Amino acid sequence: APPSRPAAGITQAVYPVARHLKVDLLDQVLLGPGVASVLVFTRTKHGADRLSRLLQRRGHSVAALHGDRTQGQRERALGDLRRGRVQVLVATDIASRGIDVDDISHVVNYDVPRTPEDYVHRIGRTGRVQATGDAFTLMSPEERQEVAAIERFLGRAIPRVLIPDFDYGRAMSRDLEPRRKQASDHGHGEAHRSRRPRRGERVPARARVRVPASGPALTGAADAAPRLPEALCGLTHGRRPQRNASDRRRRRM
Repeated sequence: APPSRPAAGITQAVYPVARHLKVDLLDQVLLGPGVASVLVFTRTKHGADRLSRLLQRRGHSVAALHGDRTQGQRERALGDLRRGRVQVLVATDIASRGIDVDDISHVVNYDVPRTPEDYVHRIGRTGRVQATGDAFTLMSPEERQEVAAIERFLGRAIPRVLIPDFDYGRAMSRDLEPRRKQASDHGHGEAHRSRRPRRGERVPARARVRVPASGPALTGAADAAPRLPEALCGLTHGRRPQRNASDRRRRRM
């Protein structure tokens, strides 16, 4: 069972920040003095992998630890953190139960835990064996209720901290913007137009090219097309050619 109270040597702080600026703020925290080995907690496995990639793009040495990792990958990640080969280990709550590293200087809650018990267990990974450590929580406006529940559980308020030179009014970062759709809603995207239908493949009606009856793009197109004899025009539509009166009289004779 997790302890009911965190260790006395752990310094706790809450960093209020917008959700789309959490990666930027975490980047500033990791560049701070005395930040040696950091354990960052996320709620989901997908979030752990995504955060690991974003931190690697910013030049940090990162490893991920969650339920989809094999036992060998978990041991390798923990070994790299112990030996100092990586600075940051991004983990989920499920994987955090097997973490046994004594020299973790900082614990960062990238996502606020759902329960106060999980919060106490997370920050207990630092400040072990009578050592000191720091526990930071990045709180978005949507996570205020979870932080309030943690403070009621602890019986005291956690100090709020703001970084002086950080731009809290910054717009969404490029690496966090949602990907734009490559194709339109009607199926006329670039990828769809570049692929030809296979032999025998049925092309959907919405994917067929519709040629307008008139327009600037078709000017002169009818004149440039080869003209068929009038007697064969009916054959092009599956109809027999029309016969005039002289042809019918000649046939009777």
